[in-house]
Amino acid sequence: MKISGPSIKVRPLRDDRFSLEHRLQNPAARYTVQDDIAPMQKVIERAKENPGKPFPFSSRLVHMFGHTIWIEGMITNLVHEKSVGALLFNYRDVTERRKLEEQQALFTALVNSSADAIISKNLDGIITTWNRGAQKLFGYSAQEAVGENIMILVPPELRKEEAGILQRIRNGEQVETFETRRVKKDGTIANITITASPIRNADGVIVGASNISHDIGERLDTERKLRSERSMLRTLIDNIPDYIYVKDPNSHHIINNKAMVGLIGAESEAETLGKSSIDFFGHDVAENYLDEDKEILRSGKAMINFEESTVTKGGEQKYLLTTKVPLTDELGIVIGIVGISRDVTHQKETELDLRTSKYFLERAQQVANVGHWTLQAGPASTSKLFLSNEACRIFGIDSSSFDGRLQSFLGFVHKDDLPRVNKAMSSALVNQVAYSMDHRIVLKTGRRNGCTFRLK
Repeated sequence: MKISGPSIKVRPLRDDRFSLEHRLQNPAARYTVQDDIAPMQKVIERAKENPGKPFPFSSRLVHMFGHTIWIEGMITNLVHEKSVGALLFNYRDVTERRKLEEQQALFTALVNSSADAIISKNLDGIITTWNRGAQKLFGYSAQEAVGENIMILVPPELRKEEAGILQRIRNGEQVETFETRRVKKDGTIANITITASPIRNADGVIVGASNISHDIGERLDTERKLRSERSMLRTLIDNIPDYIYVKDPNSHHIINNKAMVGLIGAESEAETLGKSSIDFFGHDVAENYLDEDKEILRSGKAMINFEESTVTKGGEQKYLLTTKVPLTDELGIVIGIVGISRDVTHQKETELDLRTSKYFLERAQQVANVGHWTLQAGPASTSKLFLSNEACRIFGIDSSSFDGRLQSFLGFVHKDDLPRVNKAMSSALVNQVAYSMDHRIVLKTGRRNGCTFRLK
């Protein structure tokens, strides 16, 4: 049997705009969406086999203006009724209801696909809906949670908080996102954020609340780990005696360790932040620092172990061994400078004292015609001999070409005196006792000189 012709009587549907005459002159299949023809044919066949029994159906029809509408109704076989003699279709337009159902299905799918826990409850706190995100976060299935009071998730010390949320919902308030704690099914605590909104019925009356809960446990763990690492790093840099600082692209200090704060002459790090070297050391001293900063920011290249000087707030001059490196972001863009400076003032002063002492010693030796040499003892292949300028003059040695080998030096000793010199030197090294002796040396000119050899 086809969906057509005089065997079908239809009560017209006003919204499809087709006239009754038009319907009677055209098969019903003409108005039916192609995919729905076969299912409708099956319903008609069942109705045909069961006279007088109504059969429900739903289908889509093509509107006169070309769009599709949904209908549902009943088919009844009244062919045996002489007054009818046909299949009777009663149906109504359910397009709007279908749209609402589709929207509801889409909304449900979105809720269930959310990683967040989405829960609705009535004004008494009874859970009415529970998505998969809620099951994953709290451990209860929907069957276990729906119908229970929301307080099953609330720690005893936070019951007043939850009661306050419900009261604000009753007052029509939106509860903005805040951090809190809830209890899982296994008794462990979940750190979460909650956002709550009123649910209203068709008349606008508040009938419940919707809660969206987001798990922040991993974020809090990460933050705690970062705080711990920062604390360890801060403890480390604050207990390093070197001066450590970080500057932004404008050469303003954003971090200074305790040593740097002391060098600046401030009471606390807070006093130094946001300021530049000019604020600490004055323009004349700081100008060179700022030029270095500009070059590092421009080139992105580090400056390693270079010497510079500074003047403290109290007027003390210090010598620093400094390293500055560019600070970059995750894209490699230079966003600042990290610097570390070591106070080498004592070292520089010691070096100056040594140079001064060396100068006066050499002048004294030159006047007294006395030289000295030092042996850095070790294996024969690594021993190193250092001669003063006057010793080089006495031995006729060019200091720039002398290889520092002990054997080279002993080559100047007269061969008849060499055994005594070797013995005295060995005894001094082994017994750590000073020796004094006279011996001869042979100069490159062949002339022999006598000298007193004191070994300590």
